[in-house]
Amino acid sequence: MGWKRVEVWDSGLQVIKRPKILIPQKLLLACNSIQKHIGPYEFSILTKGQWTSEGYKLSEDYIIPRQEVSGSFVKYDNQHVLECIKNGFNTVIHSHPMNMTSFSSIDEEFINSNFEASVLYTPKHGFCKAVINIPVSSEIKVQIEAEPVIVYPEVEVKGLANIIKYVPKDYGMIRRW
Repeated sequence: MGWKRVEVWDSGLQVIKRPKILIPQKLLLACNSIQKHIGPYEFSILTKGQWTSEGYKLSEDYIIPRQEVSGSFVKYDNQHVLECIKNGFNTVIHSHPMNMTSFSSIDEEFINSNFEASVLYTPKHGFCKAVINIPVSSEIKVQIEAEPVIVYPEVEVKGLANIIKYVPKDYGMIRRW
């Protein structure tokens, strides 16, 4: 006797089991340029993020908040950061110029927890770590790790009709030479 699958109820909700943060290539290029400009100092930029059916998608728009930086910390101008957040900049990208690929305890306490999402960038590894904060009440957020994924722009290629695919009739047969 076989079991039949019975559909009980479908809410239509999409469940994302392994969240991704989708990051436009433009943000990687911006981070590379900023790091090159400031050398061995940390920095942060803010961007806008939102949930889509593919994951947490970042905008190409970014702003550099006023900040004081060193090789091991970023100290924000809090008023300016609050202004940026009010304008929709809810995600932080933070650098570790010495290529440390994990968030420090200071990052976790003072940077990651204060934004909807946080991404770690290093000059050698690019975007290497990310977290998303999901509010469960007015006083509690659940922080989950997310996979940072670079989204490359689509490129329109002209002249594809000039390429003719040729498949020999004996394709797949082993030849002895």
